[in-house]
Amino acid sequence: MGNRGFSASSVVSAGVLSVLTLATFAYSRDRGPESSVRRFHQAIVSRDLKELERVTVKDKSDALNYLVQSVDGMIQRSDAVVLDRVEQSGRDAYIDVKYRFPMNRGIFTLRYVVVLDGRRWKIDARQTLALREQMNAFS
Repeated sequence: MGNRGFSASSVVSAGVLSVLTLATFAYSRDRGPESSVRRFHQAIVSRDLKELERVTVKDKSDALNYLVQSVDGMIQRSDAVVLDRVEQSGRDAYIDVKYRFPMNRGIFTLRYVVVLDGRRWKIDARQTLALREQMNAFS
């Protein structure tokens, strides 16, 4: 009968493959458009203005301030914030985030517009608010 044990080379190969898989996941986990949405929420909670600048498109209007205030209020009133659907098409992505409010007061979904700005995914506050207005027109 053949040897049914694992050879040293197969164990090493499996180990190398595992390390590469985990490294790739860790690298990509913080690179995609959903990462920018996660970091945006973390920056709001921690009041990190520099991080907000890094994850949002520069905008001279009040759109970013309005979006930050709206999201901050939803975070404070909700008992859960869940990243839901991610749609990506080229340099544009749409990320749905659900804010669940306690005592069965409902769920609000906000679709973020995230664009690839150079090599970084950034939230476009103006487009996000415009899309929210369009969606509210149908409710």
